[in-house]
Amino acid sequence: MFKRKMLSFIWTILISTPIIGFCFMIVEGSDLTEVPALMLFVLIFAAPVVLFFGLPVTILSDQLNKRFEGKKRMIASFVTHLFFAISFVVLVILITESRFIFTDFIGFELVLFNTGNCLFISNLLCR
Repeated sequence: MFKRKMLSFIWTILISTPIIGFCFMIVEGSDLTEVPALMLFVLIFAAPVVLFFGLPVTILSDQLNKRFEGKKRMIASFVTHLFFAISFVVLVILITESRFIFTDFIGFELVLFNTGNCLFISNLLCR
């Protein structure tokens, strides 16, 4: 199981880093030459979050949803991942700056939300 989770971690980083880098490019109004630097910036912050928060959530999701099978398990796993991703985003926003909630929400939540979804998808692909 640990090998599959680490493979899921690697796939999540490989999939989410370019997607989030391009999203940052669009949000910040950057040009295409800045995407590698944006991807490195995202990688520096997303990799530890996925490793130390995402993988335990995935293991917890597997434990919580082991009684389900097939499509029900996939939906329950998606809801579990989504709940923890949104909870993490809200928690980080409340810790950092409360004005973030109403003003600059799109950039940071875009990073964490896409990373959470990529972890869920790569976990499904590694089964």
